[in-house]
Formats: sequence, structure tokens, C-alpha cells
Amino acid sequence: MQLDVFALLCLAEWLNQELAGSYAQKLRIVHPQIYRLKIYVPGKGNRYLYFDLSGLIYYGKTLGETHSAENRFVQRANKYLADSRIEKVELVNFDRILRFRFSGEADLIFECMPRGNLVLVSKEGKILAAAMEAALRDRKIIPGEQYMPPPKQLDTPKKYSRLGLSKQILEQILRRDRCYLYYVQEQLVDILPFKINDLHPSAVIEEVAAPLPEVLFSFTGKLLFEKIQEFQASIKQSQLTKQTKLLEHLKRNLEQLEKKKEEIEKAIEFIENNYDKLEQLIEILRKKLDEGEAAAQEFLRQISGGKARLVREKDGLKLEIEK
Repeated sequence: MQLDVFALLCLAEWLNQELAGSYAQKLRIVHPQIYRLKIYVPGKGNRYLYFDLSGLIYYGKTLGETHSAENRFVQRANKYLADSRIEKVELVNFDRILRFRFSGEADLIFECMPRGNLVLVSKEGKILAAAMEAALRDRKIIPGEQYMPPPKQLDTPKKYSRLGLSKQILEQILRRDRCYLYYVQEQLVDILPFKINDLHPSAVIEEVAAPLPEVLFSFTGKLLFEKIQEFQASIKQSQLTKQTKLLEHLKRNLEQLEKKKEEIEKAIEFIENNYDKLEQLIEILRKKLDEGEAAAQEFLRQISGGKARLVREKDGLKLEIEK
């Protein structure tokens, strides 16, 4: 599913009214392609804007994610946007681009298209940060560069000719505060990326369709919810796999420690049972060492069957016994 410029025009107008005077709180990542902006709406409490870089947007209550993260872009955006007031939401260049204007020093631009982007810009349009930095042939999405919108990919004049309506008339229809789907159904049948009848039945109550923004957000919310939940499940599975590997590693270490413990206990038992004999052997070995290292080595070879020998190290001779 992709949102067309006409649908985004309606969403921009609706969000402009809904979010006026609201306060941005924190931007977070809830999916490799999805950013979530927490908003405080006076009289309603916390609401959330979800920006999907594959070309979807959702506004409403949380989609139930349990994992979120930050990156350099998120940190930069929070520095400029946190606690600032949303002043306006508008469509840029009559294309699939939304600009959220804030009371602070920066605005947020969402390119709502298949290869979308989320760009933080100054009031003058200078790029401060971007979710997806890129140096393209026709523009650069790099901090310090002036923001340029992507080239238009929609042939809107042909769509207008199919509608048989002027741009001004269509905009007025979509700008209505209660823009009902049934009212513009015939006009938008060739524009919207889905058929009206394909929507969930709950979108229609007593033969009167819900406002277009609410229907669209209901639809995009469902799609994003599925993507986020799938990603959250993969994170949990990854964490479970890591924990399982860690437990296996700890189990192997424990088994090795148990084995060493048994060896040490056997060595202690052997020493305790043969303490007198060992003292005698040590005394003999000292005397052999007085005769020379070769004599001591020969003595050890004879009594151990070739398994014991003296090894010279920096701090002296060390007794080494093969297992």
C-alpha cells in the first residue's frame, strides 16, 4: 500500500488541526524503517506519530511495541524537537512530502514514498540530520546541505484529467473537516491506492463512512502494527537465542570446572594418602639435583615411566607430569 498525494493532502489538513498546540516529546526507532514520535496532545494525553520509510504514516495510540532504540539521527532530532510545540503540518510542493513545523529551531520533513526519508531541517531549510543520508545525482541529503525535495514521480495532470475536476475543487473536497469517503468515492476511485469496498467493514457505520483520515490511519496502523510486531518478535527470538548460547557456554564452563574440581580432589587425596612417600621422593630428588640436572631427570624418568620431567622456566625448575 502507498499513500497518494491526494490522501496525504487530506491527512496534512487533518493533522494540522489535530496537532495544533501539541508538544513533541521523544523520537525513537521501533523498527529498522519505522520511527515513532511521542506527542502530548492537550486534553487527550499521549499520542504517537509513526513514520515508515517505506511510505506509510500513522497517527494515534501506541502500536504496542516493547523495544525502541536511538541512533545519531534520533539523538540529533530529540535535541532540537523535544518539548517544542507543533505549529503546523503542511504538504510540500504538492507531493508526498509532509513538513511538521515546530516552535523551536528545527522542523521535521517526512518523504512519504517507497524510498522515503525523515529529515531534520533548520527554519531556513538547511539539513541538520537525516535518517537516510545520501548523495544522489539530483540532490544531497547530507547535514549542511540545503534541503531539496525529490523530483516529482506522480503525473498529477493526467490524474486531474481523469477526474474531470479542477485542482481547486478537488482540494476543497479533501480539505473538508468531515471529509466522508462516500462523498468523494466516485471521484477518487482511480486515485486512492485501494478500493473503498476493500476496507474493513468497521470503517462504515450505518451506511455513512468514517472520515477519510481516520480510515487511512486505521488501515496504515494495522499494516505498521504487523511490521512492528514481527520485528519485535525477531528481537525477542534473537535475545532468546543469545541467552540460550550464553547458558550453553556457562554450562560447558561449569562442566570444565567440575572436571577440574574432580582432578584437584583426586590429587589432594593422592597427596594425603602418600604424603610420607612423597616427602621421601622429594628428598631424593633434591639430592639428585645436587648431583646435577641430568641425574634428577633420569631419576624422575625411572620412577614415573617417562611421564615426569623437570622443565626450566624463568623462576627455576618446574615439575611436569603427563596425564
